[in-house]
Amino acid sequence: VGSDVTFVATYLGIPTPVVAWLVDGQPIVNSERIFFETVENDGLYTSTLTVRSVDPSDEKIYSIILTSSNKKPILATATLTTTQAPEIVSDVTSVAVEEGEDIVLN
Repeated sequence: VGSDVTFVATYLGIPTPVVAWLVDGQPIVNSERIFFETVENDGLYTSTLTVRSVDPSDEKIYSIILTSSNKKPILATATLTTTQAPEIVSDVTSVAVEEGEDIVLN
């Protein structure tokens, strides 16, 4: 939670495939927080999807679809799961306990 995450897909394609990124099956529209880009280098393509400042509401299924005029579409998916470090939500008080005594923590 709070970090950025990037999904990466690298592929070849002739003719050049059309790329679409989806979240829970819906097309992603680039914004300042969630965006994608595709670059080509000697016929090898790399498409990245970045989610900035991930929070629990971003726990969804992210997909990329590659479509070419002469082949079936290719779909790859990943599920984003977030974790958050535990935190103390109330003040901690000291308790003295003698060896062998029971203590109950609430």
